[in-house]
Amino acid sequence: MYHIFSKYKIGIFPLTYLVVAALCVLLAGCDINIGVGGSGGGAPCQSNCTAGSGVHGVRVIVEPNAGDRPISDAIRGAQKSVWLEIYLLTDRNVISALEEAANRGVDVRVMLEPHPVGGGTSPTRTIDQLRAAGIKAQPTDASFALTHEKGMIIDANTAFIMTSNFTRSALGGSSGSSGFRNREYDIIDTNPFASIDQKGVGRLMEITRDLGRKTRPDIKLGICGEHGGEPASVKFCHRLGLDYVSCSPFRIPIARLAAAQAALES
Repeated sequence: MYHIFSKYKIGIFPLTYLVVAALCVLLAGCDINIGVGGSGGGAPCQSNCTAGSGVHGVRVIVEPNAGDRPISDAIRGAQKSVWLEIYLLTDRNVISALEEAANRGVDVRVMLEPHPVGGGTSPTRTIDQLRAAGIKAQPTDASFALTHEKGMIIDANTAFIMTSNFTRSALGGSSGSSGFRNREYDIIDTNPFASIDQKGVGRLMEITRDLGRKTRPDIKLGICGEHGGEPASVKFCHRLGLDYVSCSPFRIPIARLAAAQAALES
């Protein structure tokens, strides 16, 4: 196995210190209870928000504050597949991220509404552009007057359930000379077995870290397994102050990128 450090060096170390994978089984059966600050009296969520205390693996993205980064970064972090069905797709950053993913060999599939109301750029032109980049792009089912679906699945384990189209007005830009911007809410639901459950397993990791370093301050702590190459998990390990993550060789570039982003964000 290879280890990605916060200093971005690769080495081989003993496997140890944090054993949390088995505990995932004990924490899998949790109710979903999303809270973004509405009637509870607290300040409403304004950007990239963590959901309520009963939620595991769910985030709420509030647009236009969050911008296109949560979407484009998720696409760029895909390892196997990006499947998208959406009403409008005109944001250049998102389109570029889809094209880059296809160039990396990711299975990218896009379905677009062929006759959107007020859609601006021709969906047919966008479909042709995507196909030229090696993306499996096609119109949505013609037997329906409109397909207003706005959803995306990445690597078969992360679902995006959205109110937003992938347009400038929805993702933090502006729409033409009018300068219109939309208020949108996107839910990102991740399989806790693919990305570390930060509220459940993550809390156990914090306890393990604190107890371990209380007994032995110089102890080296990290995780071993495919979570070590998953961007959100790598960033979480950085915030915990762990020394390394370990992952399969094919995940090393993404792990390095996530570690670099975590260092810059902190």
